[in-house]
Amino acid sequence: MTHLEETRAQEAAQLERMLKSQLVGGALTEEMVNTNLKLLAGMFGKSLGPDDLAAIVQRIQAAMGISMDRGTVLTAEGYEPWVKQQRGAIDWQRWTAYQDWLVNEKGISPRVVQDMGVLTDDILDLVGDPHREGAWNRVGLVLGDVQSGKTGTYLGLFNKAIDAGYRLIVVLGGHTGYLRQQTQKRVDEGVVGMSKPMPGSKLGTDASPEKYVGIGVNNRELVGRVAARTSVWSDFNSKTQQTTMIHVGKAPDQTFVFVVKKNKAILQSLVNEFEEQTGSNGKLELPMILLDDESDYASVDTSKEEDDPTVINALIRELLTKFERSSYIGFSATPFANIFIDSDVKDDLFPKDYIYALEAPSNYVGADKVFSSTDGGAAEQVVDLTDADEFFPPKHKASLSVTGIPESLREAIRTYLIANAIRDIRGNKDEARAMLVNVSRFINVQDQVITYVTSELTHLQNTIGLNTKTYASGQPNKVLDQLKETHAKHYANAGVTWEQVLAALPSAVADITPVVINSSLNKKNTAEPMSQKRRPRQIVVGGDVLSRGLTLDGLMVSYFFRHATATDTLLQMARWFGYREGYEDLCRVWITAEQADNFAYIDRSVKELRADLISMHNDGYTPEDFGVAVRKHPGAMLITARNKMKTATEWKVRVSFSGRSPETTKLSARPSHVKSNYAAAEKLILAIEEDSTATYVPREKTLSHRWTDVDRQHVADFLGAFTAHFKDFQFSPALERHVRSGSHHDNWDVVFMAGTAKAPTREIGDRVITLNQRTIGLGDESYAVAGSSRRLGGRSDFRLVADAQSVSEMEKKYAENNTSANPPESEYIRILDRPVLFIYGMDPNEIEDNGSGHRKPKDPVVAIKLAFPHASSDPSDETEDVEYMITKSMLRKMMGPEDLEGASDE
Repeated sequence: MTHLEETRAQEAAQLERMLKSQLVGGALTEEMVNTNLKLLAGMFGKSLGPDDLAAIVQRIQAAMGISMDRGTVLTAEGYEPWVKQQRGAIDWQRWTAYQDWLVNEKGISPRVVQDMGVLTDDILDLVGDPHREGAWNRVGLVLGDVQSGKTGTYLGLFNKAIDAGYRLIVVLGGHTGYLRQQTQKRVDEGVVGMSKPMPGSKLGTDASPEKYVGIGVNNRELVGRVAARTSVWSDFNSKTQQTTMIHVGKAPDQTFVFVVKKNKAILQSLVNEFEEQTGSNGKLELPMILLDDESDYASVDTSKEEDDPTVINALIRELLTKFERSSYIGFSATPFANIFIDSDVKDDLFPKDYIYALEAPSNYVGADKVFSSTDGGAAEQVVDLTDADEFFPPKHKASLSVTGIPESLREAIRTYLIANAIRDIRGNKDEARAMLVNVSRFINVQDQVITYVTSELTHLQNTIGLNTKTYASGQPNKVLDQLKETHAKHYANAGVTWEQVLAALPSAVADITPVVINSSLNKKNTAEPMSQKRRPRQIVVGGDVLSRGLTLDGLMVSYFFRHATATDTLLQMARWFGYREGYEDLCRVWITAEQADNFAYIDRSVKELRADLISMHNDGYTPEDFGVAVRKHPGAMLITARNKMKTATEWKVRVSFSGRSPETTKLSARPSHVKSNYAAAEKLILAIEEDSTATYVPREKTLSHRWTDVDRQHVADFLGAFTAHFKDFQFSPALERHVRSGSHHDNWDVVFMAGTAKAPTREIGDRVITLNQRTIGLGDESYAVAGSSRRLGGRSDFRLVADAQSVSEMEKKYAENNTSANPPESEYIRILDRPVLFIYGMDPNEIEDNGSGHRKPKDPVVAIKLAFPHASSDPSDETEDVEYMITKSMLRKMMGPEDLEGASDE
């Protein structure tokens, strides 16, 4: 880069920062952007031409288009807002500094920061007025999405809370030292404004001296008013307590901040610290906030007392009792948090006062974008992972001897290298990059995998460094041929040619470093991972430490081969969700079809519960009511059963299907089951055709067949004859009995969903049935709907059965009140007036050949989906409840060791 180009780049960056700063709190109109640009360009952009200024305007306008909707809240009776009344009397200096830092230094959209200001006001209202007299404690929960920016939100909340008068903040920053360090670094930047030196380092050297960071760089007058009692290098423990005791209650103008590990010994030290400072009433008077950044984390059946959730929660409650005015805030990435699921635990940390559901910003990449529905088009990010079982067997032990890595992992590494080159070509050379490899929870296995990954990476780096020039001039090279094929396979539409990639590869991949992150690293050296010497381009191998709350900046390629099935366990592992501005098209996730199905199911489950929460908010229900809804959701069934298996060999689990649409994307591949399931579908259609009470409903522009007023007994007979996959437990005989009993629906709609006009057909009675030509993946004695779209059906299916006028009115209303124009499936279910059985006959010729010699069946593979209307908005209503009996042996078949044996690297 020439000196002139460097000057222009610096001026453009400075002008863009200043322009964004001017827009914070404004109307954010295009006219405002142009007006401010003219004023600032003459002073700070003298070397910039019209094209440079146009590019700045384009980037600003793109950022202006990013927004974050206000969240939804459930509150207990008697809630009294206070922020609006006191706003004028509070000096919001820390919040102002924080929002300026977000826009100018972190590049956050001014509109998102503006929206964050609104929702942090909402949450501060719920947290409580620090100056309210008398003794009080509040307990609440904030729900967000995985990797959606929850930390940034609570840092903004902390700054407002300090401005408003809170004088002590305790953050439970994770159950490992590594995660605590990451949280401490964020708190130092966003709240404290200063980082402490490594113990033993000399001030004035390069060994990380105490320095201003984040909001403290341009607001040094604020730094002294907040004191961090912990640092990146040091957690709070008994030794810290003895050597650095500070009487927090005797510094009325100062706020103290602790970021600690969620661990018995650490929390006991904190309890002891505050116990020694309490007054005559046994309490400290200063108002405090305790934020649990992992309120959904709980070990399943651990023998480690220091991580036992019962012990941890007891210490958290004890800690809160040391303060006259306290506010506990749990932050969770899943509504399936243990605090809702385990109704047997007497837990004072239940969010009795409020539940606030955050909305992710509009540029968030979540499960709905990664694992698309049938209505959402192809999800290019997802790559089917089919060859890893041989290397990492599903039930492998810590003693597994790794003999190599799959070709799919080698392809993923090549893809990551090419993605680095493309980002360099796009001008993002200074941004962090990462690849994730998560194939085992065992440290011994991870350490072996990193050895093979390092070898493969080194081989590629050496080949690229030595041969790109000769290859470009015609010299053959097999490794570079593979890289060329990988580029054509994954990035042909990325707008960068292979010749450009080849030229950029040597510098793009030279400093990529393999790193292993697990609990053994944490024990050996908790400080090193957060060192500023950490390389910006990495391939990170790890397990559960890597999965729990860790943020990998610039994550582009993920290789995920784990065997969890429970919604809470899986959500914790989804590190690839988040923000991918400027490189979303380069992101790839290698994952099995089964796990992709599981994530798609989780996404639907979370959306359903969020829709429930909105409905309950409108109807005036409380957090306790939402807890009931979570416990009765089908997605909570396995988690509830898992929690009970410690004390029983069999137990009952109650599930509500009110407003739900269970479907079978995993199907039995046994020939006898395929044959009998199709025979059951034939028998059902023939029985309906012979029943004079049922009505056939002809429709134009569709090959699907619909019958209405179908007696529930026909549907129950079909469900009784249908054999679901053994892991699809919700289709067990309990569901048949529920349908047969009728609840409050005697009649059903039955729809045989058709494929395209060119698809094969079958005759059943007088009806010509058109099969679905969906790709069917072959697994271990199972079929699964494969390809980028793993759903049986989508919104369009419900348009066949719902009243057309009701659909039109609902879609119009939804578009008016939401940023997305496409209502979720749950909105269509709300307008159904009777339950529906959808049947999908899948063309057996579409079964993938995986080389196993599996013989394709002659009969269509039948998949089904049911939709139950909302019985009531009251979660305690039992009309659509189904009671399942689950045994310990059943649970072990349905869930893997990932779910049953804990969530920590071993």
